[in-house]
Order: sequence, then C-alpha cells, then structure tokens
Amino acid sequence: YNECWGRLVYATCSILSAENQVVAEKFENSVEYNECWEPWNFDTAEWENVSEYAGQQNWRAILPHKHGCDGFFISRWRRKG
Repeated sequence: YNECWGRLVYATCSILSAENQVVAEKFENSVEYNECWEPWNFDTAEWENVSEYAGQQNWRAILPHKHGCDGFFISRWRRKG
C-alpha cells in the first residue's frame, strides 16, 4: 500500500506467469486499483529493446532467450489525479 508517493512498482526476477502476469492482473482487477491507480506506461524510446508484455504498456519482461540475461518482470502504476 502506497499512500504518499503515488508510484507503485512490482518487479520480480522470474519469467513465470504465476509470479508476474497473474499478480499484476489481480491487482489491476482489485477495487483499490480501480479507485486509486492507473497504468504508468513506459517511455518506448527508453525501452526500445524490451517489448511490452501481454499487450500492456505498463508491463515489461526481460527474457533470457531474447536479452541474454536472467529473466525479469516489471509492472508499474501511478496514483490517479
């Protein structure tokens, strides 16, 4: 819960859908999300080599077979208003 700062980031060092997409979707379907949060989209120029994940502009996945490193997932949101 983040009342003061207005930004929320969920990141894992995993490529498992259950730890990434499922968690982010659960949050985005929550009452708190709908009342207080909105996607905080990534600037495409800054992330040109890392594509969006599952069609979401505020999710990114760094994959071993594409990026030559360990796998990571990042999703982020900002407070409405």
